[in-house]
Amino acid sequence: MDSGVPEETTAQNNAELAGLSYEAAIEELERIVSQMERGSLTLDQSLAAFRRGTALARHCRARLDEVEQSIRQLVEREDGSRQELPLDEEGFQ
Repeated sequence: MDSGVPEETTAQNNAELAGLSYEAAIEELERIVSQMERGSLTLDQSLAAFRRGTALARHCRARLDEVEQSIRQLVEREDGSRQELPLDEEGFQ
């Protein structure tokens, strides 16, 4: 599917997002939402802001997924050994 965005631009945006911390991405996303809610953007600016916001939201979700996968709970077994359990939807299993 052609997004209308040159591949070079998309690659540059992906590389830039990869280096962006979760906190910085959330902060920028909040600014974009605020601008859009105020209605102070032109149609073209709104479209660009929407695209950027979507990319930021995807980046944040990916970072959260990475962190969630790395979180483990150490559970002590009856024999004193420990077992790592992955985090499930509601918390630790």
